[in-house]
Amino acid sequence: MTACREEQILSQCFQELTGTPPTSITLLRPHASERRIYRLQTSQTALIGVIHAHREENDAFVYFAQLFASLGLPVPAIHLYKPLEHVYLEQDLGDETLYDFLSKERAQAGIRVRRQPTCPSPVHPSHCCHDCPLASSRRRTSPQ
Repeated sequence: MTACREEQILSQCFQELTGTPPTSITLLRPHASERRIYRLQTSQTALIGVIHAHREENDAFVYFAQLFASLGLPVPAIHLYKPLEHVYLEQDLGDETLYDFLSKERAQAGIRVRRQPTCPSPVHPSHCCHDCPLASSRRRTSPQ
C-alpha cells in the first residue's frame, strides 16, 4: 500500500471518528516494526493511526490494550479498529515512545541490555538449517 493510500484510509477513519478530517498527517518513526505509524491532527484533536498488514498481530495488540486498560494500566486507548483495513486509531500520548522511555530509564539506572544473538535466516527458527547462534544453542538444549 502506498503512503498516499495509507493517508487516505487514515483520514477517512479520523473523520469517521471525529466528524472532521485531519489538518495534518505526519509519518512517525517506528522502532524495529513493520507498522506504519502516523500522527493525525486538527487544532483540537490528535490521534495516532497505525497500519499493519498482519491482522493477527493487530487483533492481539487491540485485545491486550483493551485488557490492560480494563485492569487500570496506563495504555493508549483504542478509539477505532478496522481489522479488514488493517488500521486502528489510538490515543496520542505525545512524542516519547516506550522504547525511548525505557532506554532513558535503563541509562539512568546504569542497566546495560545484552542483545540476544540473531539468526541471518529469514525463515528462522522453523527451518533454520545452517550454523547460526540460535540454532546451535537450541540443539544443545533440546531433549534427545
